[in-house]
Amino acid sequence: MKAPLLLLAAAVALALVVFFSDPGRANIAPPAASASAPAPASPQQAAAGQLVLERCGTCHSLDRLAEHRQGRAGWENTMRTMAQLGASWAPNEQPVILNYLVQHFGPR
Repeated sequence: MKAPLLLLAAAVALALVVFFSDPGRANIAPPAASASAPAPASPQQAAAGQLVLERCGTCHSLDRLAEHRQGRAGWENTMRTMAQLGASWAPNEQPVILNYLVQHFGPR
């Protein structure tokens, strides 16, 4: 039972690295923006991303989140629904998760 959990943890960590490194970004940046390097993720953003992976990633992939882009009200509703289905997070984690979802998986 521990081996699948370790494999899942490794996959989640790899997904987080790929998500934050965004290797294709340099190839699609407009010429004016390509002169400056993209800003690295702040420690707060990295921590928020890890929190989302821990609280949401046990049931959902990042692809699933990206497929269901929505605004703040939509993510609030989704979080309410997920809580009714058994998802849990500390009260102080809810705004961190919500802000991350809106910022990274909101409408484009």
